[in-house]
Amino acid sequence: MAIYNAESQEQDLERTKFPYRFLLRWTWPDHIERQLRQLMWVWLTEAANTSTDNTNDAYLSDYAAMHLIWLIAVHPESPGAVLDFLARQSTHAYAERVAENPSTWPSTLAVLSIHNNPSVRIAVAGNPHTSDEIAEELCFDESSDVRFALAECTHRSEEFIERLLEDENPFVVARARATKMRLSPAQPVQLPGNPQWQSDSQRKRAQG
Repeated sequence: MAIYNAESQEQDLERTKFPYRFLLRWTWPDHIERQLRQLMWVWLTEAANTSTDNTNDAYLSDYAAMHLIWLIAVHPESPGAVLDFLARQSTHAYAERVAENPSTWPSTLAVLSIHNNPSVRIAVAGNPHTSDEIAEELCFDESSDVRFALAECTHRSEEFIERLLEDENPFVVARARATKMRLSPAQPVQLPGNPQWQSDSQRKRAQG
């Protein structure tokens, strides 16, 4: 049986703060299920090889765990409850992927909309499931990149895009103008036809 000293116990506690057992409640696709099983196998192997003189700072399980979390964060059908938990972790890379995920709850996106990293807020701005209320607040975001991302959203209403036409940043305005044109393209102008030509055409159709 492996013997743990106080330091290794503290390290293991730090590494297992994430409730990996929580993930076992869900049915995962094969690539995530395989990674989850691999992580458990690595943990068992490390536990069997741990000794009091172990000085390794890096654990193979750390890399396996990070890869597992990344796979879950980018999987478009991950449960919203799991994505919500990942969004509250300190790593902004996971938060950004969760903010992009189509399965992320609107309430989770609301939390991420005030994230201190602008890349996360950009991802929230581009997510179609972000509520109109949150999107309106992001219109006043201090980062012009966030507002630019909103100006690109063709899933927003034309009235919403028109608000960004008054943005102080010219690039945001230009993008909003381009998006508005995509939402309501100009209709072709119908030129009046020649009356004589129309009467001739009607006569020919009548004569067969």
